[in-house]
Amino acid sequence: MRRKTFAVVFGALLLLSSIPVGGATGGETVSTEAQTSAMDIDTDNPAYSYRLPFSLNEQKAASAWGSKLSVQAQSPQTTVAIDADADGTFEQNVTLDQGETTGIQTPSKGAVVASTAPAALRYKHGSADFGAYEDGRMSYGLLSDRQAGTEYYSPIDAEALWVTPARDTEVQVDADADGSYETTRSVAAGETISVTDTARGAHLSAENAIHVVAKRSRWSNLGNTYTATLLPASQAQTSYEIPGEPSYNAQNPTSKSGVYITATEDSTEVTVERTDGTNVRTASLDTGQTKKFSVSENSTVEANNPVSALYAYHVTAGDWWGSATREFIGVTTPAGPREELRISQGKWGGKHWDGGLHVWNEYGSFETADNPVVSVEPQSVMEDEPATANVTLSEAPNGLQTFEVTVTLDNTSVATVDNVSAGAVGGNAFEVVEQTDETVTFRAADFADSVQPGDESVVLGEIAFTDTTGGESGLSVSVDDLTGENGSAVPAEIRSSPLVVETHPFDTGLPGVGDRRPTDPDGDGLYEDIDGDGEVTFGDATDLAFAETDGLTDRQIAALDFDGDGDLDFDDAVELAFSV
Repeated sequence: MRRKTFAVVFGALLLLSSIPVGGATGGETVSTEAQTSAMDIDTDNPAYSYRLPFSLNEQKAASAWGSKLSVQAQSPQTTVAIDADADGTFEQNVTLDQGETTGIQTPSKGAVVASTAPAALRYKHGSADFGAYEDGRMSYGLLSDRQAGTEYYSPIDAEALWVTPARDTEVQVDADADGSYETTRSVAAGETISVTDTARGAHLSAENAIHVVAKRSRWSNLGNTYTATLLPASQAQTSYEIPGEPSYNAQNPTSKSGVYITATEDSTEVTVERTDGTNVRTASLDTGQTKKFSVSENSTVEANNPVSALYAYHVTAGDWWGSATREFIGVTTPAGPREELRISQGKWGGKHWDGGLHVWNEYGSFETADNPVVSVEPQSVMEDEPATANVTLSEAPNGLQTFEVTVTLDNTSVATVDNVSAGAVGGNAFEVVEQTDETVTFRAADFADSVQPGDESVVLGEIAFTDTTGGESGLSVSVDDLTGENGSAVPAEIRSSPLVVETHPFDTGLPGVGDRRPTDPDGDGLYEDIDGDGEVTFGDATDLAFAETDGLTDRQIAALDFDGDGDLDFDDAVELAFSV
């Protein structure tokens, strides 16, 4: 087929979206015969384990569909064991390097993933009816057992709440949110149950930790079809950052986007406002009460008590292909400052493509330390780009009086220390004691009480690195004179992540496309400029669809994985086309 035909027959080619582009796949999984002998993970007591409360392994619309659980390693040499059919036996075992992904097609409800280090897990069901030119997508991120809790409030009404426990437990259910439990359900480890027709503020309580996912679906026109991870009340926060709507091009659109807030305590005062300080709205809520605030731009949520939150990207618009009205909707569950949350979102792009909205969450795992933690976590960058690393105190139970921090590059060939800027304590109270190309020492005394007792995620300073070259360097950290307001020493733990400087994933252009290597114009890690001409156009989607990708490395596949499912196939060309 010639390239110029591509735009004309794009809709028909979507039917082939399950066919890999160039035969490239994600992480490799060992064969069933090798699984038992290959297991080198304690699956009875793994470092991290994840459970799948909901999956849909059937076609719900007239055309292409798929069901997949993706697992991406967050650390080097992460061993992952998978019980895809939820029968209590780990059938698959694979070791992944940082950033590598493996996938499980059509996983059963209750599927379990165990890993030796934190991983990012996402379930995705996609269904499409190309007669309606609409996509139905349900995606959600999985919490680890360490992050799950015993009590949940649902900020939205749902067709069903799907529940699975880490251990045998009893679950009490207040489905109508009237403050009284109507039923008690016994659920075995590995079993999944659904609580149907739940109201806003529905309340679940269990003896042992459970995982909960809210699900809605309208398969007649694929509107209001989504899933959302619920976070336990124990992880409810008093502050949230809410993202605005993604860009879109739709016919006569009406925004219904909003953040849903549920109180976990009585006498809760909530304030929602845009990040520019405008459009301030407030509400007073008691336990279990829910309020929706219309939000279409970047906003903040502040409350005097912890609240559960859920954000819905929701736009009603006319179908470019007919007279029907479509509901474009995707839901994310924001996490507070104690959680690492990455929100990936799709776009409605172009007059002739209304591919729906694709959003999901990925949650990082953390361990609660007995003592505060001073951490240094730089962001990975490409070579020749500047890098930064915040030095952060996890919590200041007694406020902050003084501190002195030294950070040293272990591998000086990777970068140079450029400068350090003040964090929460600045002005004349902040001082750079010594700085060279490989080390910096800085200190401060909080005379102005900028840090209050109980403050969390306190930034002590931000270090800037320049002259970056491909490679990796550990960061050695020492902390002295860390004291609280009362002058007592704070026995903090120290953690640091390496500074990783990546080389360009492509040495040359993609085979079948040209000699210029792809570029990443917006710096999001995805190389949308497939032909390397400096612009992102529909032609780049065409080039990706017909590129010869059999020999690509895992890193190169990740750079072109536009739908985020861990492999490279026709769906990625579709996602790129929708974003143009």
